[in-house]
Amino acid sequence: MVNINRKIMGVSVSIIDNETTEFDVNCAVDLANEIYEQVKKEEAQKQDGIVDTNELRAIAIFRIVLELQTIKGKQEVFLDTNTKRMNELLKLVNSINLPI
Repeated sequence: MVNINRKIMGVSVSIIDNETTEFDVNCAVDLANEIYEQVKKEEAQKQDGIVDTNELRAIAIFRIVLELQTIKGKQEVFLDTNTKRMNELLKLVNSINLPI
């Protein structure tokens, strides 16, 4: 069981999770904070950049979700390709008509 107090995107949060390790939680928090800091830096460089922390968090969360959707889409394509290939191989094996 993990019970960690950390800041995520500037907000203090208590994370309690029974299914993950402290290392995994810290990696996830660090990645979220890294993306948030990147968004803050990018917006600070703009002339009319966003300064509201809630909006900055929303943009960071949006980027994280986009990345997850991209990964999920690639994973689905990969699984679909593997399933098709496996079915082709099964048809090939079945067409050989080997005696049992």
